[in-house]
Amino acid sequence: MLWTEFTASGYRMVEQVSGPGMFNELRSNEWQKQLPVYGVQSLLDDKLNSSVTRAPEFPVKHYSKGFRILRFHSWLPTISDPDYTLSFISENVLNTLQTDLYFNYNTNEKSKKIGITGAYGAMFPWIRFGTAYAKDRSFSFGGDKVVWDEWEARAGLLVPLNLTSGRFYNSVRIGTDYVYANPDYKGRFKDSFDSRGYGYINSYITFSSQIQKARQHIFPRFAQSLRLDYNHAVTNIEGHQFLANGLIYLPGLHMNHNLVINLSYHRRDTMRDILFTNSFPFSRGYVERNYHQMYKAGVNYHFPLFYPDWGFGNIVYFLRIRANTFFDFTHILDYNNSRRKVTADFKSLGGEIFFDTKWWNQQPVSFGFRYSRLFDGALQGLGPNQFEFILPVNLINR
Repeated sequence: MLWTEFTASGYRMVEQVSGPGMFNELRSNEWQKQLPVYGVQSLLDDKLNSSVTRAPEFPVKHYSKGFRILRFHSWLPTISDPDYTLSFISENVLNTLQTDLYFNYNTNEKSKKIGITGAYGAMFPWIRFGTAYAKDRSFSFGGDKVVWDEWEARAGLLVPLNLTSGRFYNSVRIGTDYVYANPDYKGRFKDSFDSRGYGYINSYITFSSQIQKARQHIFPRFAQSLRLDYNHAVTNIEGHQFLANGLIYLPGLHMNHNLVINLSYHRRDTMRDILFTNSFPFSRGYVERNYHQMYKAGVNYHFPLFYPDWGFGNIVYFLRIRANTFFDFTHILDYNNSRRKVTADFKSLGGEIFFDTKWWNQQPVSFGFRYSRLFDGALQGLGPNQFEFILPVNLINR
């Protein structure tokens, strides 16, 4: 038999050979032997002993489900380009209600959103609810920029499934929400668009599967991530939008290299009565637009450069510096002001340098810089060379 035993100089490994007669049966009266007092004679006092060992009696009553219903314990950055989110997470004592207070920035629209969402998990499926206010949403109309703010409230159901098996972590989330939104257009287009509130159904499926990841791996050597998102208006305004976004993670030429393939498809209606949030991952370096149809294929090759293993004042620790080379291809189909079909391709080739860090020796944060060489930049009035400050894409979102 092997076990660890605590000593004055730390833990040590103890080894003992077992054999016949090593174990003896304990009689019931031996269980009631008095514990050793280690020289503290006052513990032998009967009055003290009886007062300490007497079990107190408490009344039996139902636990209040509203006790400390909001209990913020963590903050979490979630990055899924083009959406960057910072959440403050709360969970009540009974672990039946989870609440997220969040701030989101969408790089496609340059919009900011602050909101709160909650999930009540004492029932199955979970009940979801939330409200949010988005500022400076925008889109291009006839070559001009239309800007508006929007308030929304939502409620729906979520089925979270954990299908983990063996060395693979697998999860599926299926949900649908009813969303009521009220836009407020600004500027010279204030009276050109309908500012009435409308309702729509937001249905989604997310799937992720990843093998266990070693510490020096940038991404798991085998992983897949897929999100399907469909919005459909159900009130006085017509509108719909569908998005499919998938990522495939494969091993590279070296143990710590990764080949990442991104495939995406986006389709919305042509009436533009409702402008749903644009979360399509457009070719890097270009200005993202919400076209009628968009197809995207992207190839990335990630590999480490250095392991600095260096920190500063218990504030930031630099774990790794890594690089990524990429090629993006996006094909769009839309209609111009004359209602004629227009197609175009947007291709870009480039490289990225990422710094993988830990702040306050706890929270992992990655940031970097990107250079994009645009092959079709003239279509958007852009030069061929584009430089950006960027954040990486998360494999699995909460």
